[in-house]
Amino acid sequence: MHRLVFAAAVFALLSLAGCGGGDGTSDSAGTTGGGGGGQAIDVAASDFMFAPADLQADPGEVTINLTNDGQSAHALEIDGNGVEEETDTIEPGDSTSLTVTLEEGTYEIYCPVDGHKGLGMVGTLTVGAGGAGAGGGTGTGMEDESETDGSGTDTGSDDDSRY
Repeated sequence: MHRLVFAAAVFALLSLAGCGGGDGTSDSAGTTGGGGGGQAIDVAASDFMFAPADLQADPGEVTINLTNDGQSAHALEIDGNGVEEETDTIEPGDSTSLTVTLEEGTYEIYCPVDGHKGLGMVGTLTVGAGGAGAGGGTGTGMEDESETDGSGTDTGSDDDSRY
């Protein structure tokens, strides 16, 4: 009897995990939001910017997890190389995910909510050369803008090869 109850509980949990019912997960690329063995990139939307705004990934399945840290509704759209996909629009404090399969290239990301792109909610997603590499595609976007030549003098170099 206990095995039957356990099996029913496991089945119910697996069924709920796969349905995506109203959790804001977008399935516009033909894959389940957040599923698969692809890369995940966390992005925070605020009024009116993305953090990070410049993302890197390897070609293949990429899941963007968007959290709204702002006071307005936001979303994220990926546009370029034949791809035009977007997350659901989410309210402050909410999250959503978008899973897409991307080829090597540069993609524009922006907030498609009326007027937000014009207010600066834009960025880029670089896939492939100069992309995620061994970093696993977490897309931290953190760059050290104060590189030195060893003597403490800022070289002005912004070497992205370490990504």
